[in-house]
Amino acid sequence: MSSHDEQQIALMLQERARIWDRPILDPDTAIVAGRRLVRQRRLAAGGVSAVVLAGVAFGALCISQPDRDLVGSGAPMPTFALRTAAASGTITTAKAGIDVLAGNQMYTAAGQVVPIRMGASVRADAAARVPTGGWLVNYTDGASTKRLGYARGNGGWTDLGGFDNARLSPDGRTLVALPAGQNQAVAYAFPDMRRQNSTSLAGIIRPGEDSRGVEVIGFANNRVLLSGAPGSEIGAKTLVWDISSGKSETSTGLMWAREVTAVGDVVRAVTAGTSTSPRTCLDLVPLAERVSTKASGLCGDSTFLLGGGTFAASPAGNWLLAAVPVRSSKDSTAGAVWTWVTLRRADVTAGRWSATTLGRTGGLPYFFDSEETFVVDSAVQGGGTSMYLRCTVKGVCLTLQLPTGVGAGAVLVDPGSGG
Repeated sequence: MSSHDEQQIALMLQERARIWDRPILDPDTAIVAGRRLVRQRRLAAGGVSAVVLAGVAFGALCISQPDRDLVGSGAPMPTFALRTAAASGTITTAKAGIDVLAGNQMYTAAGQVVPIRMGASVRADAAARVPTGGWLVNYTDGASTKRLGYARGNGGWTDLGGFDNARLSPDGRTLVALPAGQNQAVAYAFPDMRRQNSTSLAGIIRPGEDSRGVEVIGFANNRVLLSGAPGSEIGAKTLVWDISSGKSETSTGLMWAREVTAVGDVVRAVTAGTSTSPRTCLDLVPLAERVSTKASGLCGDSTFLLGGGTFAASPAGNWLLAAVPVRSSKDSTAGAVWTWVTLRRADVTAGRWSATTLGRTGGLPYFFDSEETFVVDSAVQGGGTSMYLRCTVKGVCLTLQLPTGVGAGAVLVDPGSGG
């Protein structure tokens, strides 16, 4: 996380505290968490990663307790009790079907150990499985520069260049990336990196900033959704780019765009209402030429999903994972405490509260590894050694056991399922 990003985090939190006059996490705590989380969303193989880049990465830490019941299109939000998500057993990464990158060795779910010829100065920050074979690796080189590399199944390594953000299409044949310092999105044929098309990001970059906070959200056929960096406003502008025609449309409103599902729906939240009585609405809407910013779906007051990055969806979008505030009474306003809940798509789109409480894991999700399971780092806030949990949408968690001999610094590979 750059000093630029950290400054934006501090300014955003200060502005939110001024607007809502509610307890919000202090900037220092958010920045510390953001430094660990920022690496996890710099790429994805058309899949579903639940931690986002820069200004959104700390979103789940910015939940404050509401001072009234949520008012939406359905029933008021129920009162959730605070509990810890306890692991009821263990499961190996191999059995879970998850690859692990440790140093320059890839431990595959099939039981192979593949030495990756990436060089001694390379430090992997995140990795995603490529549908056509191999892995995309976001890494830091010896000069502390963020770069992208392609590790082949035979151990071969290709440096792809320095990018602010990148995402691979679901079929693994197109990489949309943001070349560092160029303020544009470029579509490349993958893996030969032949340039296909490009578009300007000027419409979604905030004045005085650059593309470092912009994120490639996902694909639906030839369309790609990109989101600008959120600032003090509630959300960011988005850009829908048709790679084939080159046509692009910038949203008129603001939203927190989270991801694009395998069936082409955008998982997003918007803020509506008035400055004195704002509300936040979570929904799934089609990735059309312009993504709707109309308030719809499951709505609550301004503390619901405060920070925008506090939700994720399964690959096909049948399940959503969200952080919701915990309160002991209707009038409680002390402390920023949240719990994770899972929600069915049908309930979200109908504005109906019917949630399963997972509990507070102490961290944020890495990714959904299947339609009904996701992986969480349960020690991300404490600054200690990570302990990974693999949880089901029904709220049952197992400790994820890493391969023998693999310890701190290992990178769990996003399986890249979904779109």
